[in-house]
Amino acid sequence: MLYIDSNKCDKFKGCPPAKICPTKAIIPVGSVRFFWVKDWVIDEEKCINCKKCIEKCPHQAILEK
Repeated sequence: MLYIDSNKCDKFKGCPPAKICPTKAIIPVGSVRFFWVKDWVIDEEKCINCKKCIEKCPHQAILEK
């Protein structure tokens, strides 16, 4: 399974991996404030482990457990 390293993620609300996820498994946590969210998480029940998000993340914040 995949997870998002909160220390590497910039928490931008326009997260490129979230936009390309075919199952919309990358979801924001907390309220949106201007251009940022409190955090992003990967819903393990929705994630099909296609790993497209890993390639798309500009901060290399999506890792394998």
